[in-house]
Amino acid sequence: MRPNALAVAALVTALAPLAMAQAPSRQDLTRSLTGRFGMDDMQRAVLSAGLDSAEALVSPASDGVAVIGGIWIDAPAGMYLDWAKAFADFDRGSSVQAVRKLSSPPKLSDFDSMTLSKAELRDLSTCRVGDCALQLDAASINRIAALDWRRPDAPSLATGVIREMMFGIASRYAEIGDAGLPNYHDSKRTTDVAGICASLLDEEASAGLAPPELLAYFAGRPGAPLPQSTSYLYWTTNSFGLKPTTRLNHTVVYRGTRAGTAGIVATKMLYATHYFHGGLEMRHVMADPAASDRFLLVDVMRTRSDGLTCITGAVIGDTVRRRGLESLRKYLRFTKHAVEQRYRLQGASGGTGGLQ
Repeated sequence: MRPNALAVAALVTALAPLAMAQAPSRQDLTRSLTGRFGMDDMQRAVLSAGLDSAEALVSPASDGVAVIGGIWIDAPAGMYLDWAKAFADFDRGSSVQAVRKLSSPPKLSDFDSMTLSKAELRDLSTCRVGDCALQLDAASINRIAALDWRRPDAPSLATGVIREMMFGIASRYAEIGDAGLPNYHDSKRTTDVAGICASLLDEEASAGLAPPELLAYFAGRPGAPLPQSTSYLYWTTNSFGLKPTTRLNHTVVYRGTRAGTAGIVATKMLYATHYFHGGLEMRHVMADPAASDRFLLVDVMRTRSDGLTCITGAVIGDTVRRRGLESLRKYLRFTKHAVEQRYRLQGASGGTGGLQ
């Protein structure tokens, strides 16, 4: 069995309860997973109900990292989709330090609570184009390099530059899509974020797992209409590795009509201060036709990460994959607990419930 077989086969086997009531949807998902990850029907393992399964996958890109995970959740599928639609604490897990949904259109004040660590501010004091510890565009690096770091307000001014840069990315992206994404000039090699996003969407399209209309929406302008969906931008600061990482994301909650799928919560990474050059996450919500209060959450995350193509790339890649798996498992467990608790509270109160 290939290294990625366990997770995908486990998820396929986990869909067995769906097979009797809705065999075509199970076959469709199996076919998609087989085509996407090179699996055959004999490569299977058991995903126990209520337990999470997460495995690293082989990425076709030299700087790519991919992980997949799944967990059964004892609550209606629609409750999770409504939670994601309303945002609330949807993306808040044990690794999230801060999170905020952006206004539509974005406002600079949306980033007022975004802060930098002391280590990041110290790194910025020596930041130059082609040599910077944070992933920034050339204009922002030059603004920070021009600061007089002997002044007591230099850290505040530098933080303001990063906030303005993120606001600019969000505003341009909301207006013109990927053409508004930045080029990173933190190293000698320029990073084209728009190109990376396009490659991730192409990879997803070739798999045939996500609806074409959803991928087309991500490739176009966010302001364009997508039926049966809710879309928003937000930023989040996560604990990942040795540095907190602030990311700017675009999430779409899509309620499609594919057999067996209640919906997909898709997130595209637009910017990250560290580690990631791009990312695309698809959270597939598979309703159990035999039980209205049970669904399978299948989470597939693909990223392009910094440093994987250098001499030490193998070591860095192992670390990023391990931390990616840890983050995914934490999210799956957090989501199961939060959604099931919300469902129990709703039943007890007769209302909409809440998350603790």
